[in-house]
Amino acid sequence: MRGAIERLRYLMVPVCLAMAGATAMVIVWGTAKTVSLAERLLQDGGWKRDALVGELLEILDLFLIGAVLVIVTVAFWQIFVGDLSLPPSLELTSLAALKRTISDLLLIVIAVQFAKQFLSGVRGLDLLYAGASVALVGAVLVAFARAPTNEVADGSRTDRDGPDSRS
Repeated sequence: MRGAIERLRYLMVPVCLAMAGATAMVIVWGTAKTVSLAERLLQDGGWKRDALVGELLEILDLFLIGAVLVIVTVAFWQIFVGDLSLPPSLELTSLAALKRTISDLLLIVIAVQFAKQFLSGVRGLDLLYAGASVALVGAVLVAFARAPTNEVADGSRTDRDGPDSRS
C-alpha cells in the first residue's frame, strides 16, 4: 500500500509534460510576435510609431508568462517527481518557495498590463480604476507570497501540534 501511495507522485509527470508544451507554445508565440514587430519597425518609418511600444510590452508579457511556466514546470518536477540539475535560481524544493516565486512574477505581469493600458492612451477614471485594481491585486499577491507557512527551507513540513512540540 505504501509503495502505491508513493508512486502517486508520478501522476505529476503528464502535468509537467503538458506545462512544458504550453511553455514552448508561449515562447514560439512570443518569438513570432517579436519577428512581426521587427518587420513593422523596419517598414516605412515604423520605428516612429509610439503605438508599437504597447506591442513590445505584450511581447515582454508573453515571455514573462513563459518564464512563470518554466519555473512552475521545473518546480513541480523537482517537488513531486525527482531531482534535476538546475542553476540555484531555479531550485525550488517547496510549495511555499514556488508560491512566492509565482506571486512575484504575477505581480510583474500585472504591472506590465497596467503599463500597456497607460501607454495605449486610457485616461481618467478608467486608468484610475485600473491602477487601483493593480494596487489591490498586488497587495494581495505580496501578502499571499509573504504569509507564514509551516514548511521549512528543505520543503519538509513541521507539525506545530505534533508530539515533538510538547515539553
